[in-house]
Amino acid sequence: MATGLQHYRPAGNEGNTEREALVLEHLPQVCLIARRIHDRLPDYISLDDLISTGVVGLMAAIDNFDATLGVQLNTYAERRIRGAIIDSLREMDWAPRETRRRSKAIEAAIHRAKQRFGKEPSEEEIAAELNIAVAE
Repeated sequence: MATGLQHYRPAGNEGNTEREALVLEHLPQVCLIARRIHDRLPDYISLDDLISTGVVGLMAAIDNFDATLGVQLNTYAERRIRGAIIDSLREMDWAPRETRRRSKAIEAAIHRAKQRFGKEPSEEEIAAELNIAVAE
């Protein structure tokens, strides 16, 4: 780890070399974070796309890192990498967060009702599980 790094400032080829070295040094961290996120996503989401986005987050972390704040680059980079990946996933998502939240609640209610009744639940049973009117 580059312990002497105070605040990364590109300075010609020397700055690019230092930046490239930091990117290569932290690339395994990007891959690990991307894999962890990818494991919870549908199969059609590409791991390579998540890694590419994570590298962009890593480069932003390197460019904006300030060691005088008492944080290690590794810690700061992890947040920036994860944030970049999550932001890219949100941009790809056609549904607003509230719609996703409701969808998950409905799926959970269907599952609970199915467990309780031992069959596919009716709309009325699902609505009762959610404590809402059928029209909602």
